[in-house]
Amino acid sequence: MLDINDLNVQFLSPNLEFMYQNLFKMQSDICIFIYTAEYESKTFIENSYKFAQKLKTTNYTNYKYKVIEKCDHFDIVENLRDRNYEITQDIINSI
Repeated sequence: MLDINDLNVQFLSPNLEFMYQNLFKMQSDICIFIYTAEYESKTFIENSYKFAQKLKTTNYTNYKYKVIEKCDHFDIVENLRDRNYEITQDIINSI
């Protein structure tokens, strides 16, 4: 159980106010993958997009944002076991 509630949701979500450019000055080889599923809530998809835009506005280029079509988050997790799955390949190639 994730135990996400109104009290901890902000802490657990990507912070759009954080000064990411300071982090990237120290560690520019960090690759950030932002995936969301097409069948997620509108709010979740919007927040994922906003996080990607935040990275873009800091001139950070080592990130990938993608909406995975025709699936939800359960499908994404289930497909991670497939070595040829795009997200799995991204993870493997980033190691």
